[in-house]
Amino acid sequence: MFCRRNRQKRKEKEKKMSKTSGVHISTKWLIIAVFLAGIVLAPTITILWLRAQQTFGVTIDQFVCPYDHMTFESQAALDAHMATMHGTTPPPVATVSVNKKILWCVIDDYAGGGINAVYLYVYDAQLHKYEGEGSSYHTGTDGTLSSGITYQSGTHLKVKAVNSNSKAWFDVTVPMMTTQDAQAATTNPVLLRFFTVISTTTQPTLTLIHQGTTISDGGSYNKTTSGNTRTFTFSVICNVDNTGYKESIDPLNNINWYAVVYLKCSGTSYEDISLSGFDGAYEKGTAMYYYKKASADGVNGLTRYKVGNDYVWSGQWGFSFTGDFTGYTAITADWDILVYVYSDPAYYQAKSSFGPDAVLLASNFDVDILT
Repeated sequence: MFCRRNRQKRKEKEKKMSKTSGVHISTKWLIIAVFLAGIVLAPTITILWLRAQQTFGVTIDQFVCPYDHMTFESQAALDAHMATMHGTTPPPVATVSVNKKILWCVIDDYAGGGINAVYLYVYDAQLHKYEGEGSSYHTGTDGTLSSGITYQSGTHLKVKAVNSNSKAWFDVTVPMMTTQDAQAATTNPVLLRFFTVISTTTQPTLTLIHQGTTISDGGSYNKTTSGNTRTFTFSVICNVDNTGYKESIDPLNNINWYAVVYLKCSGTSYEDISLSGFDGAYEKGTAMYYYKKASADGVNGLTRYKVGNDYVWSGQWGFSFTGDFTGYTAITADWDILVYVYSDPAYYQAKSSFGPDAVLLASNFDVDILT
């Protein structure tokens, strides 16, 4: 009897343990399932949360990647990270094609703000002029100008901008507009990043130095006292803040608008002087022309770009070249150094013109070569 009762108690205990074990197993799998669901749904939940913040106007101090939860200070930085690290980008903004007048917005890319009195000449891709004739087709004091005709999105245009000696060509494709802007706006805005060219009034400083010795404009080099071979450094220094140069291509005349230093070597026995360190050279008439393309911007460029109290670019450009005077015995050879913008050496070689729109930045820098 006693043994029968013990067996019955053991069976009841085993049943309880079996039930308890089942509860433990169910709880474990439930925890695992919740964890896995969190991993799978985390990106979706994060995206929905960010979209909700944007929709309801909540301030977003940090932008969070939904995949690795890294934070960024801007949507653009987040988008770049997602594209690079996760191969995905946010859905594009819906745009539509429009046929509206263009609102040309011409800004000074260096000084900032709109530029007044910029004359625009608008051509199609085949260089048939759309508009731009007359004295009234120019920007106002805010740097904007509404076109006289409408342009369809996707139309390719060539636009010439002129403000005194500041000139540039732009390739423009008339943009699409967002659905909201297309419904609300009467014009389609197009931005042109223009500039103010180096002043020809406050002329740039030109310097010519050889091994610590400066040759002034109108000065001379004497091969007897200074040697048969010599290395020279020629520099152009812009003196006005937030002025400089931008390169472009003139499609009407098929010419590059470069900033170019030309050195014309002429006079008796000019052919006995050899120069190296230039981009190229050619002989025209009774003179040898050497040329060097100048950098328009950057650390070693012509543009003097200042932000606040700091200079991003100092506006000082220069290069070195070597002169060999070994066979030169005359005393009347002469160098004329010229700095032109909107010029192309190939155009000068073909047509003996520095360019239809070429502008000489400073007076000829003259050096006599003596023996």
